[in-house]
Amino acid sequence: RGSAGRVAAGKSAGPAGQQQQQQQQEEQVESLSLRDLVKHSSMFRRYFQIDDEDAAGAGGSGSGEEEAADPLAQLPPPEELWQQVGELLPQGRAGIPGLGEVLMLVSRALDAEMAAMPAVEDKAQLDEFKPHFRGVLQHMDLLQQVMQLEPAPKVTQYSSTEAQPAVGSHRVWAAAILHMLLLHNNPIIDQAVHETNLLPTTTALALAHDRCGALQCRAADMLRSSLHSSVQQLWQGLFKQGYDCGAEQPTGGLVPPLHVAVMQAANNAAKQPIGKRPCLTGFAAEVAKTLLQSTDPSNKEFYYPALAAILDNSQEWQDSVNQQGAIHSILQEQAGQLCGPPPPRPATS
Repeated sequence: RGSAGRVAAGKSAGPAGQQQQQQQQEEQVESLSLRDLVKHSSMFRRYFQIDDEDAAGAGGSGSGEEEAADPLAQLPPPEELWQQVGELLPQGRAGIPGLGEVLMLVSRALDAEMAAMPAVEDKAQLDEFKPHFRGVLQHMDLLQQVMQLEPAPKVTQYSSTEAQPAVGSHRVWAAAILHMLLLHNNPIIDQAVHETNLLPTTTALALAHDRCGALQCRAADMLRSSLHSSVQQLWQGLFKQGYDCGAEQPTGGLVPPLHVAVMQAANNAAKQPIGKRPCLTGFAAEVAKTLLQSTDPSNKEFYYPALAAILDNSQEWQDSVNQQGAIHSILQEQAGQLCGPPPPRPATS
């Protein structure tokens, strides 16, 4: 009888009751800040970490014991994670979703260990690294296989009915792992990344998939970190045909040197109006900015003579970064104000 009464009351309320309920929900949403809306998003929590206080507000219990717990204690040990990677790789494309999930956990574990990493001047042995960093360095061959595993082409919102080459979440998370490795400029780590050619592999992928901003951001960060490395071979190959490791373009043939690829992207962008330019333009602009900062003699802290010598020998690069050049033009536009120049003020009498 009580249920029948509630149903009758709901019917009697009719559209007016539904409208009042909808209005209350809208008021609740409007009362939340943008930060609150973002931190409660399940998609945001999947790909980005939030602090303990926010996690409690986004659905956690908020107990003091959980907040004080070691984040690494909540993650599987590195041996278990890399065993899963080794078991998923033989499955090919069917294992890609699982690989993405496992590598996401590896990324979280590395992030938790970051504060205790040895400094660049420490000539650390492999056994001196934290467990998850050591686990990655012991399984660089598996990361190579992950980066070589191509997912099936996908039909996306922008591609209409034509399937486009996909990057895959597994390779995005692998790039995030490589980025965290290179942040420390540790010679042990940098040498391991160099020997597996994972920096040129990631850079070639970023250039081939012009709509994958997540991968391009990681590739640009990896380039910046690698230029600080004492292992110069880590980045020198990027400025040779095929990246000095036989890296190929999707259309066939060896990839051009990185600065040549940046020039080509800038030339293509300069021919088109803003808003209709290829998505690769932003990545090319970031890489160009990094290269210019690193070859500016007035930039004492981040000036690299070896890189400057390479780019000084390229007349095409010099023409492109000088006034009237495509790279110079693109960077000038990037440096402009977000909404354009302010309107002129009317003359006062």
